[in-house]
Amino acid sequence: MIMNDVGQVVVDEDDIISAIYSGHDIKSAVTVRNTNWISKYNHLCTLFDIDDGIDFDAENLKSPDLYIESCLQQWHIPDEYENFDIEDWLLQMCNSQAERDRVTLEIEMFTGRNMIRVLKFLRYFIDTMRDNNVIWGVGRGSSVASHVLFLIGVHRINSFKYNLDIREFLK
Repeated sequence: MIMNDVGQVVVDEDDIISAIYSGHDIKSAVTVRNTNWISKYNHLCTLFDIDDGIDFDAENLKSPDLYIESCLQQWHIPDEYENFDIEDWLLQMCNSQAERDRVTLEIEMFTGRNMIRVLKFLRYFIDTMRDNNVIWGVGRGSSVASHVLFLIGVHRINSFKYNLDIREFLK
């Protein structure tokens, strides 16, 4: 179960069942990806004699794209970074055509997920950490599969050099 900063819970079918077993009250705080899960949740509430069903109200449901967009609008990014051409900068950081091809592929994947602003924010965040002598880790998890994140400085694992598959990160 994933809770955002305003208390909305993003659920899938397993999360609904888990919420019932753990006693979480997720009524009126749910972002669903499939409205069929609302009826499953309500059915399970009935089975467990829990008076906590969710009334289907399409106005209260946010698509993942709208949720991401609303989160991005709350981030403070200085104009210098907001107006920065991150795509061009990333391509200029490449040393070979093969590396540019990899970065182009990743940029397309980030663009398709409406995440170019996230990349701009990450560049701002990394620059801010560098400017303030903040130390961060070498990299962990599936994010090290992204060469774009390597170029920005999020991690220090050259995914291009080690031929790591970007699909491990952007599933």
